[in-house]
Amino acid sequence: MKKTVSLILAALLALSVCVCAASAADSVNIFVTIDDENGAIALARKAVTVTDVDGDGSLTVNDALITAHDKYYKGGAAAGYKTDVTLYGLSITMLWGGGKDHGFGYYINNNSCWSLSDTVAEGDDLVAFVYTDTKNYSDAYCFFDAFTVESKQYETVDLALSYYTFDANFNPVKTALKGATITIDGKATKFKTDDEGKVTVEINSKGEHVISATAPEGLVISAPVCVTDTVGASVIEVLMHFINMIVNFFKGLFK
Repeated sequence: MKKTVSLILAALLALSVCVCAASAADSVNIFVTIDDENGAIALARKAVTVTDVDGDGSLTVNDALITAHDKYYKGGAAAGYKTDVTLYGLSITMLWGGGKDHGFGYYINNNSCWSLSDTVAEGDDLVAFVYTDTKNYSDAYCFFDAFTVESKQYETVDLALSYYTFDANFNPVKTALKGATITIDGKATKFKTDDEGKVTVEINSKGEHVISATAPEGLVISAPVCVTDTVGASVIEVLMHFINMIVNFFKGLFK
């Protein structure tokens, strides 16, 4: 009987080793966004294939950030990304080549991570940023209601912008961000969020664009990212757009 139990336990142990080995060899495809120490978008929802590069047996935030730097940062993770074991466990000490004496935040699908050991899954959106307020660390995580949207030249896109505040027990509270200025590819636009954080954006050129926002005075936020690959309008649609512009111009003159 004891021999049988021993054999079963040995078989289970061998199986668990095989499962762990298989798990470590797996990969997932996710999207990574990084804001640098100046608050600028350094990486806007770029595709990353995550493997267990740190050898801890799981596919984690740390693996994703190492891989993202290796793929997109000049000099790779060796030059742009560093970690160290602190009182809080494995912690970021450099992100996108900077961040010394700064704080760092990282979120998966707009949910705050507990640590760099949090696992990532297929299709996840990972956002990491450097705090720009090095005194009070007041940077609020800010995000749109979508990481990507479909858009067509001269047509509008509806988005909602939020950020996290914290209640008395330090639980995150999703809060609409009103009065934020929308940017497209780093340039400020005329579009602003309303009292509910909602905004309607029009993109007039085809191709990939990065939609973001700057906060109203008095608030420090991480740079939100929504990426769209705008489809070009037909010749007739372009013509109609310019006709409408002319009509609206003359309407404005006679108001």
